[in-house]
Amino acid sequence: MPNPITATIAGVLLFDAAARVIASVGVGSDPRLNSLTADQAWMAEARERRITTLNLDRKIYMVLVTPAGSREMLVLSETPGDALLSFIGSVDFS
Repeated sequence: MPNPITATIAGVLLFDAAARVIASVGVGSDPRLNSLTADQAWMAEARERRITTLNLDRKIYMVLVTPAGSREMLVLSETPGDALLSFIGSVDFS
């Protein structure tokens, strides 16, 4: 039986201060995420919000931005529904 907590994790991307990928898995391996980590404006907003949304291939993911030692990590999760997406899009979690 799948674990309901981990079953919704779609991907992880670990990167350094120069936006170099250290490790990735799942959706975190998508090259478009590499581009986002190098986008200073997008990352500044994502860091400030801590939790944001991202649309890739017509699928919306929740993205958690968190420090990981001297690096940072994006954790992408599949969304459970529209009401939660609306809430996440409107609240600053910083």
